[in-house]
Amino acid sequence: MIKLNLSRLGSRNTKLTIPHDGNGTCEMSSKQPSCPRELPVRLGSLCAARLLPLLLLLLLMSRAAVLGQSYTDNYGTWGYESTNGTIVITHYTGPGGSVTIPGIIDGLTVAGIYAPFYGNSTVTNVTLPQSITSIGNSAFYGCSGLAGITIPSSVTNIGVEAFANCAALTRIDVDAYNPFYSSVDGVVFDKSQDRLIFYPYGRSGNYTIPFSVTSLGDSAFYGCPGLTGVTLPITVTNIGNLAFCACPGLTSVTVGGGASIEYGAFYNCYELASVTIGNGAIGIGDSAFYNCYRLAALKIPDTVTNIGNYVFYGCRGLSSVTIGNSVTTIGDSAFFGCSGLTNISIPSSLNNISNSAFDWCNNLTNVTIAKGVTSINVQAFVNCVSLSAITVDALNAVYSSVDGVLFNKSKCMLILYPPGKRGVYSIPASVTIIAGWAFENCQSQSNMIIPASVTSIEAEAFANCRSQNYIFLGNAPAVDPSALPAGNATIYYLAGTSGWTTFSSRLPTSLWDSQSQLAYTITNATITITGYTGAGGPVTIPPTIIHLPVTTIGADAFFELGLTSLMIPNSVTSIGDQAFFVCSGLTNVTIPYSVTNIGVGAFASCRGLTSVAIPGSVASIGDQAFNGCSGLASITIPNSVTSIGGAAFSYCTSLTNILIGNGVTNIGDQAFSFCSDLTAIMLDALNPSYERALEKEISGKVIFA
Repeated sequence: MIKLNLSRLGSRNTKLTIPHDGNGTCEMSSKQPSCPRELPVRLGSLCAARLLPLLLLLLLMSRAAVLGQSYTDNYGTWGYESTNGTIVITHYTGPGGSVTIPGIIDGLTVAGIYAPFYGNSTVTNVTLPQSITSIGNSAFYGCSGLAGITIPSSVTNIGVEAFANCAALTRIDVDAYNPFYSSVDGVVFDKSQDRLIFYPYGRSGNYTIPFSVTSLGDSAFYGCPGLTGVTLPITVTNIGNLAFCACPGLTSVTVGGGASIEYGAFYNCYELASVTIGNGAIGIGDSAFYNCYRLAALKIPDTVTNIGNYVFYGCRGLSSVTIGNSVTTIGDSAFFGCSGLTNISIPSSLNNISNSAFDWCNNLTNVTIAKGVTSINVQAFVNCVSLSAITVDALNAVYSSVDGVLFNKSKCMLILYPPGKRGVYSIPASVTIIAGWAFENCQSQSNMIIPASVTSIEAEAFANCRSQNYIFLGNAPAVDPSALPAGNATIYYLAGTSGWTTFSSRLPTSLWDSQSQLAYTITNATITITGYTGAGGPVTIPPTIIHLPVTTIGADAFFELGLTSLMIPNSVTSIGDQAFFVCSGLTNVTIPYSVTNIGVGAFASCRGLTSVAIPGSVASIGDQAFNGCSGLASITIPNSVTSIGGAAFSYCTSLTNILIGNGVTNIGDQAFSFCSDLTAIMLDALNPSYERALEKEISGKVIFA
């Protein structure tokens, strides 16, 4: 058994269990999860983490004021508290400039600072006493005038973002005798220099990380506005959480092999346009490239096994992405809002495409699903309004596709209809269940033909679909009340079917009668069919209307409509120009012996047409009459035909053989051009005059019958 995850934003969460044994039967069970869709809570945690030092500062300032613990010297007034016989500086007020923190207050050693200079714009230089062991989180955050600082040998701990957002800070030096930290050219590392801890906020230009470094600390380059490019050596195996978060000038990054890119590493790097990830990288964490608007192309190496949640969220400039052959999971909303993507190929290694993975990729036109995929969330491609085709590898054991539509393997369940697929759609007769949200947001669809095999239509199956008619060819199925949205559409059913008098739906129902939906004109007591207002499907043209014979199917009468089969009565003598142009769902047509003329483009681009019998009454086949009928495999031109128009059968790419009768006296230019599978044209032996002309068009393929 496989599981199709139907989790929705908000409250509508369910799972479908689908057998894929190929027996054509489908079962379904529902289970309501215990919790809603997970949100990116780490962002909230991050905000809390950043606010915490400020709140702590305010609390400590308040405590110092209440307790009266303050000390004044030549540099200003220092608020502090004593803990276990040592002093911790909590705030500073004074003129700023060059400041020296006292080493002893009231006979007690100053061992730490919390955030005394948070947001201070007047301090330009700070000298730390040798007694200090700890520099707290955000201790100098936002000190816009601070140009440089030296970390004494006594410091054993430097908090997160201790020097973040210090616009003038271009270097941080560490005393050479410090046993825990070191510095190279003003950049802070651990003592062994295998971990880069902090890059000065005020530095600009490109930076090449030394080969000794194996990891980048959390928020190491956080918010550095002047940083434009970074090269990471192959020695780096870990890029910490938010390492380059919100670096507005960063335009290019080269990541060496073997690196793991952690949570939010390049979050909100709006100008980041070029990222090169070397072979050996093993993972891309949640939100790693979140809102990197200018990122245009990315190749994910074969060594990466996981693309986390929200990784490329909002990367609207991303137009090309190559997913490596080792990726097994694409996380929730991984490519959400990547409006530049036009196509995506899923590698065979992938087994799971998560909720909203490609949500709002509104220029995505086609998706290829490889054989290894076993789980596709039904919201994976929601709001992809241009998506017109989903193609599944024939070797996939769980899913299949027909004409760009996603089914389970046995094709008894229709899972997803691409939102950008246009025109009338006739559901295959193998389908018994239309899954929940299968047609959600299909705004380009016109009419839907539902076969008698369908017995169940699940919740929200046609949610947010544009007005369309539904033609049911069988008895009324079991339909969830939310499956068919309210609107201007009508549900049509056939005479002789049952269950419609008690059918519960938000749409009106009506007996379907295709003949009543024919438009016509009367000329010389004969009928010419000029149009059709019905919903498509199988159509039978009556021999008479109001007791007058139907003799002509007029130009454009069924132009680009959703016919699936057609019966033309023996009264018809002429089929007009483009009468059935682009009736792509038309699979078979019966042309009676009364027809003498097939007009220009009469059946052009009827791609579903697999066979047509041209009767012995036809004298003329117009230009492009069957042009683009890519489903036709063979054609016989009867002896009655005298003229075959130009490009009459061009682009019939499945056409393998043609038999031309002895009556043909004119064959137009390129009548059989671009018929790529054509192997033989059999010319009646009594009509050898066209051997040379046909040999010019299809060399070596003309034989005499």
